[in-house]
Amino acid sequence: MTWTNCPSFAELFAAEDDLSDEVREHIASCRRCQALRRHLEPTDVETAVEADVKPLEREPLRRELDKEPTLGSVYVIHGPLSDEYLLGALVDWDEEEAVVVPVSDEVRYATNWDLLLEQELLGYRAIAEVWNHGTVLVEQLNEKIAELGEAAGALAALYAAALEGAELATTLAVGPRVLSEIDPRNAFHDQESERAAVYWQPANLLAGVETVFELVRMQREELELEPEALGALEPAALEQLEAGRLDVGNELPVAVFADLLRRLQVAASRRLEHLIGAAVAATYREPLETRTALQRKRRGMRKPAQAVDRERFAADYARKVVEEMKE
Repeated sequence: MTWTNCPSFAELFAAEDDLSDEVREHIASCRRCQALRRHLEPTDVETAVEADVKPLEREPLRRELDKEPTLGSVYVIHGPLSDEYLLGALVDWDEEEAVVVPVSDEVRYATNWDLLLEQELLGYRAIAEVWNHGTVLVEQLNEKIAELGEAAGALAALYAAALEGAELATTLAVGPRVLSEIDPRNAFHDQESERAAVYWQPANLLAGVETVFELVRMQREELELEPEALGALEPAALEQLEAGRLDVGNELPVAVFADLLRRLQVAASRRLEHLIGAAVAATYREPLETRTALQRKRRGMRKPAQAVDRERFAADYARKVVEEMKE
């Protein structure tokens, strides 16, 4: 079983009377969806679906989870443009991004680069696909549902070995090596890589650019969008923006910029906020009346206009754009 056909969060956590027969049947056969419903809702799986759903043989370890990210934390990860989700175990992170290892219940496809996870950890036997690790934005980490505990050390060791191309420690609980091109696990790897790539896209997009000007230009070209399809921003202003010549903070309204980025399918994130702030600071032109050389009293003014704190102005503008994107 693969998880490509798992129901969306809206379908999975719908009210009892609103669950379709198809979703009920899926929950009855999908260990991952059963575990998600148990972890994310206070009710047990048995009361969430019809009576013919078989309970898990053993209850997973129940404990209060630390809200802070830790090595081996298992998160529900949202995709950029849909309500679909991925389970991933954390192996590295900072304030903007996190490196995660997809978790799958397809234990039969485990290779020597898949860490075997016992049933007590998630409520079902699973594998951590270390070979398939990728980077997501921290905003995609929707909710922590489990921690790997002592298995986190093995996960870190396997991840380090994968990065370094080192030999595996013989004590790690992994699957057998792939020794043939016709091994069905190769096809499974291709499917899993394609499935996970969607979740890496937001972070990869921002990692591939140095400025928000470059981001706007690249995404517009990638999506093959004409300037007329990008909302209220005039084509001439868009050209200046892409060239880094537009005074973003003073000439581009917050709502217009937020709408532009949404149309370009860019996700709101801390990383994006930093790029916007840097762009505002780099292109900021101080109004004439606040420049030192022209500071003078005008009729009706008691004091000359005060110079603007450029860095604070840029940070406030960037924050407002990201907040507008989330609305």
